[in-house]
Amino acid sequence: MNQSTFKELYLSQWPQLYGLASRILANEADAADAVQDVFQRLLEESDSLDKVESPKAYASTLTRRRCIDMLRRRAVRAAMPLDQAPPLAQTGAEAEQQSSAEYIRACIDILPPGQATVMKLRVYDGLDNKEIASHTGFSDETVRQQLSRARRKLKELLNRPK
Repeated sequence: MNQSTFKELYLSQWPQLYGLASRILANEADAADAVQDVFQRLLEESDSLDKVESPKAYASTLTRRRCIDMLRRRAVRAAMPLDQAPPLAQTGAEAEQQSSAEYIRACIDILPPGQATVMKLRVYDGLDNKEIASHTGFSDETVRQQLSRARRKLKELLNRPK
């Protein structure tokens, strides 16, 4: 991949990848770091990227995986004894937002498989109904129904006392 193609990919995809990372991580600074890491990796792998069929999809996949890695590190940090943990620099609002986002992710994970799949593709990947249908093999109507049911179930789960 030449430098102008990389620059075009960066300019066109940065906002979308940042939005994806923000939804997954629920933290703007971490989202920006994740996207920066992804583009750094893409730049380092630029010679082999010519073989990639869809650089945009590849960048989205890398972003999603980087965010998951970051969430796993957070979980390890949370399981670490307090005297060994690095100091946290979160405000109360950031901590609450992160906690809420993690609770929503947990609720999505307990949805029935079809509902969870379409909801994850919508929320985490930002796909529309047609893209979800082509990705999953479901019909457009099935995707619409599954999203509707998933939203209804999520609403029930989120309105329950924690």
